[in-house]
Amino acid sequence: MPRRSTQKWVTKMVQELGPSRKRKQILGIGTTYDPRKAIGEVCLLLFSLVGTPWRALLAMITVAFGVLRVRDWQIHPAKATAAEAATDGLAMGACMLLSQIYFHVQSPSFAATNFTEVRHGVGLSMVAITTWRLIFHLATSKNDAQAEPEYRVFSAAVRVIALIWTAVQFTIATSLQAVPDAGHARDLLLGYTTMGSLIVLYRLRKKSGGSFFWDVPREKPLSSDPVVE
Repeated sequence: MPRRSTQKWVTKMVQELGPSRKRKQILGIGTTYDPRKAIGEVCLLLFSLVGTPWRALLAMITVAFGVLRVRDWQIHPAKATAAEAATDGLAMGACMLLSQIYFHVQSPSFAATNFTEVRHGVGLSMVAITTWRLIFHLATSKNDAQAEPEYRVFSAAVRVIALIWTAVQFTIATSLQAVPDAGHARDLLLGYTTMGSLIVLYRLRKKSGGSFFWDVPREKPLSSDPVVE
């Protein structure tokens, strides 16, 4: 296959896998009911509950999966807010704990013998699932930030930061080879460089992109699109 054809095929495949407002949504792809989200949730639950007896593991995953599907039905279409994702995690964790208490009384074979493992697993699951669902809902077609005109500003900023970070890493690596290892001059220089970088980041964050040295207010907000204006 020619190189150009291969590049076109890879580009087309990536575009088809990503969310799109123009594509007809089938089987929940790019929506709250996206099956890829459910598969990721099961994987995270397995990772969080590793070491739990298999019967208790099966019971907890079943309960968690059912609660999350009910939450999908309640929040559809997902707003992708922190409060919404936190509610998902809290509801799932509460039901997992209550189910283990119920199974411990009614059917001990589906209950974990060590309740410390249950608390540890539920805690990891709540954090992992909350983070996963928030990120995934932000990437759905309805909440796709790339469709907003302001995204171009932040996309350009990410590229600039990547450029600066790469250049700094190469420069530091070269300096470490050029400066002799004897003495503390190199460590002192790198220490001041690190502190200087932190000060610059703090100033830029406080000024929101304004002047680094002087208190000059910005004429336009950071979220404005320079292309439109």
